[in-house]
Amino acid sequence: MEQTRKRRFALGRRGDVDMTEGSIPKHIIAFAFPLLVGNMWDPSSIC
Repeated sequence: MEQTRKRRFALGRRGDVDMTEGSIPKHIIAFAFPLLVGNMWDPSSIC
């Protein structure tokens, strides 16, 4: 159980997640979310 908790915690915190195993939609969302947030943040920081 501890290993599962570490893996889940590492999904958003570290870059050593094996994206070839597990849920495909979960990995896609976890990968795309920071990109979407950055794209929304960038135009708002111009002013």
